[in-house]
Parts: sequence; C-alpha cells; structure tokens
Amino acid sequence: MMRWRANALEFWWCMSYVDFALDMYGDGKLAGHPKDAGRFVAEARFDAAVKQLSLHTLTDANNIAAIGYCFGDVLVEASCRRWCSEVTPLKGVVSFHSRLDTAQPAKRGEIKARVLVFNGEDDSFVKSTSIKVFRQEMTDAGADVSFVSLAGAKHSFTNPGATAIGKKFGLPLEYNKKAGQDSWQQMKLLFETLFK
Repeated sequence: MMRWRANALEFWWCMSYVDFALDMYGDGKLAGHPKDAGRFVAEARFDAAVKQLSLHTLTDANNIAAIGYCFGDVLVEASCRRWCSEVTPLKGVVSFHSRLDTAQPAKRGEIKARVLVFNGEDDSFVKSTSIKVFRQEMTDAGADVSFVSLAGAKHSFTNPGATAIGKKFGLPLEYNKKAGQDSWQQMKLLFETLFK
C-alpha cells in the first residue's frame, strides 16, 4: 500500500485503486465513546469527499465506489440513496454491518450503483424487520442489491478491536475473522467486475 498527501487529505494506492479515507468528523476528532459518535454524526461530509476524490489526477471520475463500516456505512448508504445518480455517480457501494434504516427511502430509478450489503446474522443492532424493510425498499427502487447474511457474525465483525470495545462499553460487538475475510474477498470480486 502506498500513501501520499494531497491538499491535506489522505489518499492511498491499494489493490490497484486510488483510495480515499474520509475524516468523517473533521479536525482529527475521534469517537472514543459511542455517545461521541452520535454527537459527531451531523458533522459528517461524504459528498465533499467524493467530489474531492473525483478531482484527483489518478482518479477516473466515472469509476468510483464507496465502502463503509458501521456509522460510515450509514453515511455511505444515505449518500447512495440520494446522491448515486447525481453529478459524480457511484458505480458501487459496499456496506459492512450497517443499521440499514433510513427516514428517506430511495425512489425508483434513483440508485444506479451496484450495492453489496454484509450483515452479521447475530447482529442484535439490526432487527429482522429492518432487513425486510430495506430489501423491499431496494426492490421498489429497482436497485441492483446483494444482501449477504454472515453466519455467527455480530455487529462490528470486521474490527479486530470490537470484542474488547464491546466488553468495555457493555455492547454486543465481536470480531469475526472469517466473516471479515469472506466479506472483504466478496467486495474485491465486485470491484473486479465493476472496474474491468
């Protein structure tokens, strides 16, 4: 992996792609406690990040995808629902352990991106009704969506530090190496298909 700094923003060259890591809260703030994450949500800035990435000299603005984890997932999915078909459409969206709920469901034809959602089968943050509503929303919107339920995985299954964080704050979080690796490989296969 190669990294360089441009306009005070971090870019990476990984898996033959230009990667952009969004500082969702700005000013280097970190959510050290779950309550902090809730307070910082309003300050997130996904749209500006995609526009910045599209301006980079090594970026093909017609071939941009977004991935998100947990809160980052919520942000990516919300932006996909209302932004995928606008100025710089996203070609793909990959979601890892997101809550799936939204107050603004996508309308038919709005989502142009291929969407790949990974959910832990034992994730108590995501209710079966939320999954059902999400699937119906995507069907009604005519979106190309794959929903993968990972057996034995809880919320935050991709984060090696999740189990310790869950114990510290009394939350049902747990790292699952197999689920993390399997979901990452499936994401890579999607990107290989999208960016031929």
